[in-house]
Amino acid sequence: MKYIIFIGLAFILNSCDAQSEKTKKPQPVKHSNLVKQHSYSQLLKNKKMEHFDIKKFDAHKDESQNYKYTLEDGSVVEEYTGLNNHEYMRDITKKKSLFTTNLVFDPSGNLKTKGQTFKNTTELGIWTDYDEKGNLIKTTDTDKPFIITFEDIAKFCEERKADLYAYSTTIDRFYDQSTKVCTWTVKYTGEYEGTVGNYSIDIDGKTGDILRVIQTFGKHGEHKTIYDKKLSGARKVGVNKGGKMGQTTEIKVFGVAYLNNHGAKNY
Repeated sequence: MKYIIFIGLAFILNSCDAQSEKTKKPQPVKHSNLVKQHSYSQLLKNKKMEHFDIKKFDAHKDESQNYKYTLEDGSVVEEYTGLNNHEYMRDITKKKSLFTTNLVFDPSGNLKTKGQTFKNTTELGIWTDYDEKGNLIKTTDTDKPFIITFEDIAKFCEERKADLYAYSTTIDRFYDQSTKVCTWTVKYTGEYEGTVGNYSIDIDGKTGDILRVIQTFGKHGEHKTIYDKKLSGARKVGVNKGGKMGQTTEIKVFGVAYLNNHGAKNY
């Protein structure tokens, strides 16, 4: 009987050690002061595009109120109307660029707001607002709260063989003004700890610490939490289906505690 108990205890200890490797703290994203390979700071210097030609737009727009054309340098321009036709929008994406210049115009075609985004989604850099006479009235530095830069995040993705140009690659960031918490959220198809898959990773925008790593797969939203900083002591990694989180319970076997996810398959 003692021999059986010893074998069971040894098996659990070895299992716990192996599972601890899965939940060990990842290396943080490092901030670099190197010249930016993926620079977006020069996108806002095209003064020729800072007035909206309403007559030209009306003459060329399609049934969806959109007008798309290509400039001589290969840049793609998309023009469309805003909410209730009270604004006009112009998005300019240079050829083979990750970034889009975003311009907003008032009903008279005068520039109201300009800035730049990653893939026409995530705001980056300096955004400026103007009055109807073209006077600068507000400047917002969307990069200011973040110590970890877009370039740092791009490097993090590329090191994991993620294609920044791929449709599946998204980079979002969030800033809570009340708590001053900055977070990057990266989704990509590539590698993590040597394993190829689809990943969603939350990163602290100030320290670069990895907050959470989730691997997704299948057609029905299955996902596996690879690492969670808040639960970094967990010894089991659960797979949850349909976006529902499994309940975690601590169980003791032969005096050794481990975590079991009810309603989820354990790996």
